[in-house]
Amino acid sequence: MEIEPKKTEVKRNPDGTFAEGTAPGPGRNTGQTLKSYIAQKLRNMSAEEKEKWLEEHKISGIDKWKMAEGNPASETDITTQGEKLVIPILNGLSSNNSNKQDLPTDKKD
Repeated sequence: MEIEPKKTEVKRNPDGTFAEGTAPGPGRNTGQTLKSYIAQKLRNMSAEEKEKWLEEHKISGIDKWKMAEGNPASETDITTQGEKLVIPILNGLSSNNSNKQDLPTDKKD
């Protein structure tokens, strides 16, 4: 059995922009997410069923911890070789700020 994709008429203005009331894409699925489905499934299990599930799926100790507490904070970057990443601030603005006119310059008038 072959499923035909749903075709929708895209209404556009003469200049190519989307007409009023026309969404540019399908948007996010309104159904239940896989994450919430699994969370609900695990919530409905007994303690014994949860232990069996964790064993069957070979969930490591660190993954169990992440499931309970979330990922640990990461303040380092592999390019800093373990050092904290420091972005210099000049006069309250970082060097990548779009307000370049507010940054001090080395030019003398």
